[in-house]
Amino acid sequence: NVVMAAEGDHCTGTTSYIRNINEDRFEARIYPYTRYEILNIFNDGLKEALRAKNLNEFTIGSFEEIETFDLKSIGLDVKDYVVSHYITNFSTIRSVLNDLDANGILDDENNRRYIRIDNPVNVQEYVAHHNDYETNDSRYKTFQKYLAVKFVRIFTRFNHKKAGKIELLDSVGFGDKATKTLVEKGMYQSIADNC
Repeated sequence: NVVMAAEGDHCTGTTSYIRNINEDRFEARIYPYTRYEILNIFNDGLKEALRAKNLNEFTIGSFEEIETFDLKSIGLDVKDYVVSHYITNFSTIRSVLNDLDANGILDDENNRRYIRIDNPVNVQEYVAHHNDYETNDSRYKTFQKYLAVKFVRIFTRFNHKKAGKIELLDSVGFGDKATKTLVEKGMYQSIADNC
């Protein structure tokens, strides 16, 4: 109920650390990438795409250039590369970073700013590719904010009386299983392996 998964497809877009707390409260801390980090991710993706097509290396110099960058101008097909997601969804990425600038809280431990969320339902749009409805369901939604998010820390009560100081690591793509039973089994295994 914290990081909602979908059956048989990609669900989680960013790594989440879900920590048990012995209190009836919920808090999620969304840690976005910096503009510089997103620029580096974009340029690394560009380098990989150009190398795959045996084209000359090319990089851009600023975060803002992503918005209007034309992949075709350097010989790339817009549909084939991860970098196209950053171009297409640039306004969403920028809005997450602007929200961080306006409302972010400094975390001294990580020396990063984060966006605080108190409602579990709102976490999904920062960590997932889409919600847990089938594509033909009118309630189906896709999300792109995960492109701007480096990691998320979630503090919530686990549904087990004996749960102590446990942190569940929900890595990218976790939950891409055929059934919810396998997803749940995988989560328990993740606790065993990573906590």
